[in-house]
Amino acid sequence: MNSSGDAAEQVVRLSLEGTEVALKLTGSAAKNIAAALYTIYKNAEKKLIQPFAFDIEAWREEQHTFVVDRDTVTALMRQNDDFRAVMQSRSYIYADGHVVRNDPRFVKSVRDQFVLTDWANAHVDECCLRFVRVYVQQDVGKYIFGRMYYDADYVKQTQFYLHDLINQEHLDELEAKHRYCQDFPISFRDAVDQLRKRKGLSLNSLSEQLNMDKATLLRRLDDPKKYRNEDFLTVLALLFGLPDWLSRLLFKRAGLQLDDDNRRHQALAYILRVQSADGIEAANDFLKRNNQDPLSF
Repeated sequence: MNSSGDAAEQVVRLSLEGTEVALKLTGSAAKNIAAALYTIYKNAEKKLIQPFAFDIEAWREEQHTFVVDRDTVTALMRQNDDFRAVMQSRSYIYADGHVVRNDPRFVKSVRDQFVLTDWANAHVDECCLRFVRVYVQQDVGKYIFGRMYYDADYVKQTQFYLHDLINQEHLDELEAKHRYCQDFPISFRDAVDQLRKRKGLSLNSLSEQLNMDKATLLRRLDDPKKYRNEDFLTVLALLFGLPDWLSRLLFKRAGLQLDDDNRRHQALAYILRVQSADGIEAANDFLKRNNQDPLSF
């Protein structure tokens, strides 16, 4: 994401020197682990947060977090108009170290305190807002937690693709996401067509952005030997502005999965997860900084 500009990237500087956040990972370390369990002690509020679980794909980098203290929430509300509107709408509330959907399925009151329900504790990525932590260098070789911001790009990207289900069928975001995934086309060609039309792109305009003629694009979309290309799928995801959960679904329809042990795949996964709203040029800049070739197919 860019470091300046819109309200999504207004930041709050935090001084956490001398404060530690202890993380303990439990469970299997297997490659295809579905969830991770964390117990976190929050010095800011001097209490233990209940252990919680989430889809490992929803938090693959250290700067993504579902945990935020109350003071930071208050500060973010002062600094970020979008986030303040979300909180003032009461559609989300602060509970047990998270900003969670204000719904009895996800939050309950215990001794005058809001806490997550058992289901919400097991699925924080489905019902809690995601934040981004940024580490800044203080001295040579020393990094401290410097700032945090509300991951509004991720929210906007998700709502763009779920808009019709939410507004026309009156589903909440969780139900809409589940329905969208259920109804997502099985064939790769149909999946791309749906995403392309939602983005308002014709086949001609898409082929132009891909620097190929329409006939070549159609052949590529119909031939698994051609579309099962990590760079090609990444470029499509960036052109469509897909949130990471939807780019993973597109890769799945192509019959392809990024390999955590492959350095190139690691870089592409980072781009799709962290820079999905920034476009192809930003992705290539990231690849260059990490001694990787630019996107090509």
